[in-house]
Amino acid sequence: MLFLADESCDALIVRTLRTLGYDVIYIAEVIPSEADENILDWANRDKRILITEDRDFCELVFRDKKPTYGVVLVRIPAPHREKKQVQIEMIVKDHLEELSNAMTTIKPNSFKIRPLPF
Repeated sequence: MLFLADESCDALIVRTLRTLGYDVIYIAEVIPSEADENILDWANRDKRILITEDRDFCELVFRDKKPTYGVVLVRIPAPHREKKQVQIEMIVKDHLEELSNAMTTIKPNSFKIRPLPF
């Protein structure tokens, strides 16, 4: 599985995935300040799961009906930063195959994977 981490994504998530052996492109390292639509297009074109902490991608997918290969929205506040590593490890270990063509929301103590209808 390939990932594209939005600039809003905590570097801890990127490091965690890379340590686990996943191919992760991090927008902050390659093209900071890139437009959200371009990032979503890139992830879709390269069949990468987009990881973000920015709810704007949900609007692009649901409101604007932009295609996506899959989005993981991390909704874990800064005081619980260590949970990001725990949750992302659990998601890729136990639910990796469910991430494509889905909107996944990760919270400090839970997650939800919703298959996309389109």
